[in-house]
Amino acid sequence: MTVSPAPTLLLRCDARVATGAGHVMRSLALAQAWCDAGGRVVHLGALELPAVRARLEKEEIFLADSPAETATPADLDRTRGVACEQGASWVVLDGYRFTGAFQRSVAEAVPHLLMIDDFGTIGDYGASVILDPNFGASEEYYPRRSAHTRLLLGASFALLRREFVRWRDWTRSTPPVARKILVTLGGSDPDYATEKVIAALSRIAGGEREVKIVASASSRHRAALEKSVAACGPAFQLLFDVSNLDEWFAWADLAITAGGLSSWERSLLGLPGLILLLAENQRLGAEASHAAGAARNLGWFDQVDEQDLAAAIQQAIGDHAWRAEAAIANRRLVDGRGAERVVAALLDSLSLSPENLHPPGPFQSTK
Repeated sequence: MTVSPAPTLLLRCDARVATGAGHVMRSLALAQAWCDAGGRVVHLGALELPAVRARLEKEEIFLADSPAETATPADLDRTRGVACEQGASWVVLDGYRFTGAFQRSVAEAVPHLLMIDDFGTIGDYGASVILDPNFGASEEYYPRRSAHTRLLLGASFALLRREFVRWRDWTRSTPPVARKILVTLGGSDPDYATEKVIAALSRIAGGEREVKIVASASSRHRAALEKSVAACGPAFQLLFDVSNLDEWFAWADLAITAGGLSSWERSLLGLPGLILLLAENQRLGAEASHAAGAARNLGWFDQVDEQDLAAAIQQAIGDHAWRAEAAIANRRLVDGRGAERVVAALLDSLSLSPENLHPPGPFQSTK
């Protein structure tokens, strides 16, 4: 469905060194699907990671930088002002500091407001639509919302960028032993959890394994990371600011990841994973992925010692049956059509008045 003239979508989200790029990168998937439906996209927010800025520029998204701190009165004024200037039909907020009061103030000035959240983290909501695309998301996490708020819940709405979507019909093969291991713990990894993973992997002797470690060139730990990887020998390789992460997910036999966006990406490509929790908002999704047999949740990264982590990795490397079953379980969770489902729901809502938007309860996709 398209609307003429092409409607404008305004994304308000940040990519900061301290918090990573997850909010922007999942919103980018929504932006791509919006453009595919004939719309226009504007991004408003801090872009401290050069690779993220370059990616948005490549997508020809109009960038309206916000000089204000997130969710301050100045940020509110800036968000409302840019939405008005750009004629935004929808404003999308993605970030845990956008309180219910902030949402309601934005909603007063714009036609429609979408809040992207994870398991009710924010707690109070004033948006037209709440999107929670996580495994295990349900209505119970959103009791404090308007009677007319529409809910888009679960992995059928997982936001995946075009480079991942193109793998929807790809079939993974599962080797007897996992020799290709991918490590990706977020865009900035502020706590440097990657160091423990490298140390654990260096304990595992034998085999012809290859280890690829994805990191941000802007990481404050870059020098230490380069030193640690170099000490492990040629089997270990650092990959900075990769633009083809999908291809590395296809290459790998096993991934060691954080929760969040990477879980959806990994699932679409049927890649078995070991999950280390880096933030509370990742916990419930990791538990749901574990329960579905798509990954093994190893718990909080700072509570897993190096020896136990090495043992868990070694066991997964040799467990062909589990990896084969996990590959199938992952593909059942995510089909790659989440962003287009969200866009269909938003475009459908443009023709509805707020009081008749939809009764409470999850949106049921027909695709």
